[in-house]
This record gives sequence, C-alpha cells and structure tokens, in this order.
Amino acid sequence: MNKETLLKIKDFLNRKRPLFKRQNYGLKKRLELKWRAPKGSQSKLRRKKKGHGNYPSVGYRGPRAVRCLTKDGFEQVIVHNTAELCALHPKSQAAVLHSGLGLKKRLAIIEEALKLGVKIVNIKNPQEYLKQQRESLKKKRQEKKQKAKEKPKEKPKKKESIEGKLEKEEMSEEDKKKQEKLEKDKVLTKPK
Repeated sequence: MNKETLLKIKDFLNRKRPLFKRQNYGLKKRLELKWRAPKGSQSKLRRKKKGHGNYPSVGYRGPRAVRCLTKDGFEQVIVHNTAELCALHPKSQAAVLHSGLGLKKRLAIIEEALKLGVKIVNIKNPQEYLKQQRESLKKKRQEKKQKAKEKPKEKPKKKESIEGKLEKEEMSEEDKKKQEKLEKDKVLTKPK
C-alpha cells in the first residue's frame, strides 16, 4: 500500500482506539487517568474479563510504515539549535522544538525554519508566534528602561561595625566591652 492510504488507516485507527483507563481511577481521587498495568493477582482487568475496561494490546497498533509519522506524513525530529535544523530534509522531515529552549534561541530557530521551508510540529502558526513574541520582548525592554529611569539604584546599607560606631561616638557599654576585647586580641595575636 502507498503512504497516503496507510496514513488514512492510521487516522481511522487512532479515532477508533478506546481510552485505556487505569484500574480504580474513578474510585480514588489521587489516581490519574493515564494507564498503569494492573498488578493484582485477582484483578479482573489484568485477566481481561469482559466489562472491566480495555487492556492495551498489539492489535490496537497502527501500520508499521507510518507509525511515528505526523498526520501529513512527516518524520518528527527534535531540534535543539539551528545547525540541527539545517540538517533536516524539508520534504520528509518536520522539526519538533525542544521544550528546554529559551525564547531568543527558539525565535532564531523559527526564523531559520521559515527561510528553509521546514515544518514545525509543536507550533501551530509560526509566523504569528514570532510576531507575538517579538512584541512582548519589546514591551518588556521598554518597561525595564522606564523602571531604570524612574528609580536610581540604591546601594544596600552595610551594617556598621564597632569601629564605625566608635567614630560616631554612639557606643553603648556592650559595644565598648567588645571594642576593648578586640584590641586585647590584636595585641595577643601579633606575630613577634
């Protein structure tokens, strides 16, 4: 069979495939809907009894030739930088932007993908996304400049040492005792 018919079959099977729900997910609040294999020896779901939920098996898989492809028939490749993007073949491969990318690097990769004609899977409309992110960056920069103009940076106040208090002559009795002790220590620890 050719690729287009296999993709149609895959799409049909994806729509037909049931949800595989974790055992007792509706009885306990902490359990999520995502699938976990039942381990119990008497589990009806593990023994695949009727009426106890669907159990994943090989028969639910799609055709092997188009198994990891997108709906359009592109092979998905994770991209971390522009060099990896340049290595892609635009007619058969599509880019998936890595989730750990920063905004500047992400924008640079999207620009390069638009130039090369490479499809990006995890962004619906790359041109609109670029436009929105650039506008938000400009706004942030303007706000930062305004804040810098409004408030001059204040130097953090240092805690005054005992010597500084001596100069101001605002020492209490405790501070005087500490000062005397420091002077004795200096005398005692002087090298000969």
